Amino acid sequence: MYPVIQHPDQVKQAREKLAALEKKFGKKPNILVIYSDDHGWADLGAQGVNAEIRTPNLDQLTRDGVRFARGYVSAPQCVPSRAGVITGRYQQRFGVEDNNKGPLPLEELTIAERLKPAGYISGMVGKWHMGKAPDQIPAARGFERDFSLLDGAGSYWNMDNMTAASPRSGSMARRSAWLFLPRLLSPANEAALNSQKT
Repeated sequence: MYPVIQHPDQVKQAREKLAALEKKFGKKPNILVIYSDDHGWADLGAQGVNAEIRTPNLDQLTRDGVRFARGYVSAPQCVPSRAGVITGRYQQRFGVEDNNKGPLPLEELTIAERLKPAGYISGMVGKWHMGKAPDQIPAARGFERDFSLLDGAGSYWNMDNMTAASPRSGSMARRSAWLFLPRLLSPANEAALNSQKT
């Protein structure tokens, strides 16, 4: 096993920024992980590589949030790298070494399961590709809100392979992502969301 390379300067900077955000807003900051397949390092305006690439909303998140400049995927394929990010562990340690080695083992805790004790409500939007059985979908892996594409490839226009689930209501419904996403990201709307029957 290789030792973890420590970056105390980055840890200190992240802790200071998170503490400042909590002090400014009086609550813990939201955590937003944007993870995309086949996304090149230079494919964001914030990187300053190509003036023709304009991503103003993502650039604003970069300016206002905590930016992890030395984060790298731990595999060149979607399933293992996604498994590594969602668990915070090298996926080789639990046997997900390529796209054919899923699903994510049930013994592995997800970021949603780890954040729940700290009072966070977690949501998953987009490509899951780590299991389709009822005990493997995001709603069963700690995500209170889930609107995900379960397969590795598919269409966001054909909703047959999408989930929109809330374990609290037991609902499993097809919805437009544009209607679901704002509710997913706003815990203040939780009562309204839970009162909906789909």
